[in-house]
Amino acid sequence: MRTLSQPRTRPHMDHLLLAMRVAVHVLFALLLGLALIRLALNPTPLSHWIWPLAVLFAAIYLLGTVLERRAAARGDSLPPIAIHLWILIISALWVALVMLSPAFLWLLFPLVFIIASCWPYRLSLPWILLLLLAATLLPTSQPRTSAAILGPTVGVLVAVGMQYAYRVLVSEARYYAQVAENLHATRKELATSEREAGRLAERERLAREIHDTLTQGFSSIVLLSRASQHASEQGNTALLQEQLHAIENVASDNLNEARRVVDRLGTLPARRRLPEELHALAQSTSAQQALLGQPLSITVHLAGDSERLLPPEVIEELLRIAQQGLGNIVQHAQATEAVISLGIWDESLTLDIFDNGRGVDAARSEGNTAGGGFGSTSIRQRVTRLGGDVRLEDATDTFGQGTILTVSIPLAVRQGS
Repeated sequence: MRTLSQPRTRPHMDHLLLAMRVAVHVLFALLLGLALIRLALNPTPLSHWIWPLAVLFAAIYLLGTVLERRAAARGDSLPPIAIHLWILIISALWVALVMLSPAFLWLLFPLVFIIASCWPYRLSLPWILLLLLAATLLPTSQPRTSAAILGPTVGVLVAVGMQYAYRVLVSEARYYAQVAENLHATRKELATSEREAGRLAERERLAREIHDTLTQGFSSIVLLSRASQHASEQGNTALLQEQLHAIENVASDNLNEARRVVDRLGTLPARRRLPEELHALAQSTSAQQALLGQPLSITVHLAGDSERLLPPEVIEELLRIAQQGLGNIVQHAQATEAVISLGIWDESLTLDIFDNGRGVDAARSEGNTAGGGFGSTSIRQRVTRLGGDVRLEDATDTFGQGTILTVSIPLAVRQGS
């Protein structure tokens, strides 16, 4: 019997433990039946007392097992007082039956299993010893032989040992069941964390794409539309046409970028090369600034193996970094010249963006630094994804004024990954 609610074990272990409990009850019924058959074949003057007492003994035993099974089916257990009372009653009835007929002596064997499973050892062992002494020392209706004393004693020792093994088996089953439950819960939490991390990473990726592409394009459209309004007020039709054409180009580029973001393509076609993309970026940025009346000369310098094919994701990330770097120059540096230097070497790639603007310290004094905000965060995240390093330095000491953005990426690691 189970006295406490227990965690579920593995299915095959549940079946094994249930089979062992059923075996004890079957053994009890078998021994009781043999004792009654023996009594029927060899009646005694006390048989009229033994039969009703044996029926009462069997009924109370059956009542306890039925109540225990019903409580277990509800995921509950019998109250301790009910278990104690049940053991005391069946023990007293068994002692009475043994005193009336030694045929019931062997029922002590299954009773040991029942008592040891319901009570802790500090209670069950003394009680089992007391029952054994009662069975061997109390007067009976028939004289006892040495075999009648030695047999139950050995049976009790075997039953106690088997019950100990049963408890060890139950303890191991509960332990591994708890381990399995904890492992299942841990895997579930890990899966939830991985899904949440993936969702957050995707949100950050989309935020970077929107900031580095769509936001930059919309900012250019706003500035160009303001400039075109000013040109319209002055009657400068030629300049107005150029600015409207530039707005159309920027809007078209933004539309293409929006489609790519929605489709989550995230990479450039493999046939495109980074030097070509940087030249196109420099030309479009210079053209837009010229139309805004804020001329910015942008030069692209190439070093190393500029014809080397790069992984599409490297091209995509470096192009976005260059876009953000030029965007910071346009918004904060008040520069007239910028240089993009691309170096493609055997094991590394470097991208340097220099401008002759106000420098880092001057921008920070107005709270407009490129070293803070989402733009610089996006640059750092992209460089980190490529396994590289990024630095933003004031070039005043070197060039007299301006800022240098330096990005270094280990190409060998990227291509070997």
